[in-house]
Amino acid sequence: MASRFAPSYPRTIVSQVLLLQQGRILLGTWKQGDLIGRKTGMLGEVKKGEDPLVAGARVASEVAGVDLDFERLERRAIFTMREKMSSSADSSDYNVSSCSTQGNLKKGHSVDDQTMEEFVDIEEHELVYEASPLEMIKPKETDWIKPEWFDIDDIPFDQMPMDDSEWYPSILEGQCMRGTFTFDGDQMLDHEVWPVPRIILDVLREAPKGDLNELQIADLKYIALCTGLKIPGISWWKVAPPRSRKKDLIKTLTRYDRQHQKWRDDWFFSN
Repeated sequence: MASRFAPSYPRTIVSQVLLLQQGRILLGTWKQGDLIGRKTGMLGEVKKGEDPLVAGARVASEVAGVDLDFERLERRAIFTMREKMSSSADSSDYNVSSCSTQGNLKKGHSVDDQTMEEFVDIEEHELVYEASPLEMIKPKETDWIKPEWFDIDDIPFDQMPMDDSEWYPSILEGQCMRGTFTFDGDQMLDHEVWPVPRIILDVLREAPKGDLNELQIADLKYIALCTGLKIPGISWWKVAPPRSRKKDLIKTLTRYDRQHQKWRDDWFFSN
């Protein structure tokens, strides 16, 4: 999606971890930094050369004493958080709370080629960790945040940054997103979000018991048609045993998904 903003790199990257367990989400009230007094997920800066997923696990440990397997973190969104610069400031004057830098960040900036206003840019990766009921998750208060569990249906958006209510519900429903949020101080001036295209196994996660074989053949056939996959003609459907044709179609869909997973991953970073 084209943007009228011309970016200047490198920009600061942060990871935010949304930890879910049994219908609850872990949020922390910030005790210092720009977010003091407000609630967010576990949020911190990505170090130079560090994978945002690895950073997410590290940040969770540093700010809330929670040990997470980074391989189980799922990237649900990448947002550009853009803050309007005052005429007397430069990008080094703008800070975000970060356990790894104690709030002192040198950020990239962009220029609106229509208004020529300058903005400080932060790239924020939203990561979800779904803990099983048996996992012993025991967050602890640190110098950075005071953690607290909330029901997913009762998230205190009035105590959180203004952008959170715009994307939390979709992310928690399993959607993947990209977008931009523009701020002037604490006030959100504008925002634009759009979905990352879904692919086969994302859709099929809704299968009963998580088993593709539990889906009806008509559902599988419909998904295949939606993706543009060529499927056997009607004569083949008539003579093939029901089990074998279902098995073959699942195999085809799974193979298609593997082939296109890299495409989706690349899409995340190309917009």
